[in-house]
Amino acid sequence: MSTAELSARLGPNYPDNAAAGVDPHGFPNGLEARRENVLNAAVRISLAQTDTTAKVGETFTVRTEAVALTGHRFPAGFSQERTTYVQSASKTIMDCFCISPAI
Repeated sequence: MSTAELSARLGPNYPDNAAAGVDPHGFPNGLEARRENVLNAAVRISLAQTDTTAKVGETFTVRTEAVALTGHRFPAGFSQERTTYVQSASKTIMDCFCISPAI
């Protein structure tokens, strides 16, 4: 929805999604940046236990650990909505990118 449509529905003081800069308290003016800050503060994701080497024809295991920083479980929500997707990309020795589907 465009900024004009949001303002028409929610009033002229509704913040612009892509507004640049920060307010007097140091918070981003734009809603997109605010959402990104909230998501970044909500969880820490680690790949530290992932396999470090791969061999042709063998399985390469990516182990993802997610820790919630909000005092709630991660992922949160109703049981049927508790899904997190991880998209991975790897680079071959020939500098080609291989993108796996989100799982």
